[in-house]
Amino acid sequence: MELAFLLRGVGAEVCWITNQKPSGPDEVVYYLETKMLDRGVQVFSAKGQEAINTALKADLVILNIVVAGGEQDIGPLSAGFLC
Repeated sequence: MELAFLLRGVGAEVCWITNQKPSGPDEVVYYLETKMLDRGVQVFSAKGQEAINTALKADLVILNIVVAGGEQDIGPLSAGFLC
């Protein structure tokens, strides 16, 4: 997420695409998404067509592999961002 903010700071268009969103309201997810939106980072669900279209048009795709408990070298993709 910090890299997304740094890229926004130098004028890049950044979109955060997340694969794992809770089905109901979640205070932590709401806080993080609000923080990203306040800093100009767009947030999309990976399950929508908008995420696919954004990824296809992106000049740069950075995948952030995260699982519960921290970052891992291998594991399910839970979040990524594009610019």
